[in-house]
Amino acid sequence: MFFILHNFEEVTKKDVELPAVVVGPSNDEQSLDFNFQEFRKLQYSEPNIPVIHLLYTSGVCTTQDLDVIMSHMNNARYLREIDFSRFHYFIRTKVYSSLKKMGVKSVLGASCTRYRRSIPFFMMYKITTKLIYWDEKSFYFEHKFINVRDNFIHTIILSKQTTIGMKMSLNEFLKELEPEICLPEINDDLRLWLESMQYSSQKLKKKD
Repeated sequence: MFFILHNFEEVTKKDVELPAVVVGPSNDEQSLDFNFQEFRKLQYSEPNIPVIHLLYTSGVCTTQDLDVIMSHMNNARYLREIDFSRFHYFIRTKVYSSLKKMGVKSVLGASCTRYRRSIPFFMMYKITTKLIYWDEKSFYFEHKFINVRDNFIHTIILSKQTTIGMKMSLNEFLKELEPEICLPEINDDLRLWLESMQYSSQKLKKKD
């Protein structure tokens, strides 16, 4: 269950390579469910962050998140949670507002999930979201679900967010937002995933 919150603090350099923004628990029970009003508040009330920045959001597994056996988080819930994390990222970096002015939309093009250990009922967790790469049309994010008690990484998700209607490359677009930004070196996990998608695409084209 995702928490929409309004107070943030910096994580120490010991925890992450870059300064990270933490979204902590909310006192308002109604904030447990994401809604459009909270989405609008997010646009105007929270500080900006750099495009390449490790963003933290917090959650807890409740009865609404459980699988049919009622013991751990439903697999589909993970994708819902990272949707909210990306909402935070796009708004906080001003990527959303800049794309909107250009009439550009974005959709989830693909995702790759590795469930290392289930998230049990009532476990509190944090989600890290970071832009790790981009190409001509798509952003690539890495999300991690981390147990707040022992920092064990329960789940890792790679997601591809593809732009629609973009008339320039994403590199040019991001350079306009942050002139000093540089394309990160692609890591092995992402490279192998991209190769698998390319192989799948070529195989499907042959069938068509």
